[in-house]
Amino acid sequence: MRRKFLYAFLFLLVAAGGIFWWWSRPLPVLTVTTWAQAYGRAQAASQIIPYGVEKRVNTRIAQWTGDLEEIRRAVKTGQYPSDVYDLELPMAEQACAEGLLEPIDAASLPPGADGTPAREDFYAGTVGRCFVASAVYGQMIVCKKPCGSFNIGGLFFALAHPNASPAGPDSIVGARIALQRAAKVNLELALLADGALPGEVYDLLGTPAGVDRAFAKLDTIKRNIVWWTAASEPIALLRSGQVKVATMLTAEVQAALPSGDIAPSRGHFYEADVLAVPRGTPKKEMALDYLRFATGSAPLAGMTRFAPFMPPRRSALALVAGLPSSPTRDFVLAHKSIMAVSFAIDNAWWREHGPALEARFRMWAAG
Repeated sequence: MRRKFLYAFLFLLVAAGGIFWWWSRPLPVLTVTTWAQAYGRAQAASQIIPYGVEKRVNTRIAQWTGDLEEIRRAVKTGQYPSDVYDLELPMAEQACAEGLLEPIDAASLPPGADGTPAREDFYAGTVGRCFVASAVYGQMIVCKKPCGSFNIGGLFFALAHPNASPAGPDSIVGARIALQRAAKVNLELALLADGALPGEVYDLLGTPAGVDRAFAKLDTIKRNIVWWTAASEPIALLRSGQVKVATMLTAEVQAALPSGDIAPSRGHFYEADVLAVPRGTPKKEMALDYLRFATGSAPLAGMTRFAPFMPPRRSALALVAGLPSSPTRDFVLAHKSIMAVSFAIDNAWWREHGPALEARFRMWAAG
């Protein structure tokens, strides 16, 4: 009996020691590099910190400089300052093309909260062979009140025809519009205004005739355009009365809406910020595990409490209504139908064709 008691005591002692070691051991470290300000804080609160708590990982957050050379250097030297990067989609496409990122099997991503497979749940263009989207943002068309509703074709007609505008509200007839000084978005906008279907746009822009068609449509409103380059410029142009209509980045629209003097259109031209893993990192498996966690429906929905960007998957958008109210969450909820009528910018296409089109656009804009 005494021996059995001794064995039991020793077993409990070893078990207690094992438990103590498990809880007191140094935690594995995972470094995630993301952006500063509201977006980075949203990611930290909804993805990075919760992952560390759930998986008992010491998650560290690094601020991103936006310099792809950091990843090139890490892959070349084997010295990795970070295990996961949040990249803007054009940079992710470039890094993927250069072989700097680990491939990602879309089938390994978690299904949506409603059981929808990831491939069907994510919006078009938000999952690539080397990246998965963390948030969707874009350019919205905004008008200064009072203004009526209009479609893109009606907008171009109203701007181009100061004497009559049966296709658009009287308030924007012959008005001026603020557009970003860049070919991307403006050429897609022009073709859609000229009656092209969304699925035809990039096929058309891949031909000389299609490009000519886009520039010809822009020609019809060229005298009405005021160019902007900084994100803060469109709202200033609207409020000063220099323009009646403008394209604005999502976050700028959300910040300006409470004043009640602008009205956004229903759709937008969207891109994404994406998560990616640098090729060769020794923490590849943990990094991919984090990526799968962070792009689940609930963490993606949670970002809307802190940043005004649409979740990149449908099942995440469905969870937003159940979150505590905040200005950004309320903005996303109020515009939850926007993705169904939005246009996905194809950054892989622009990586291949962009330099020539941007050069032509600069000459056209300056002429």
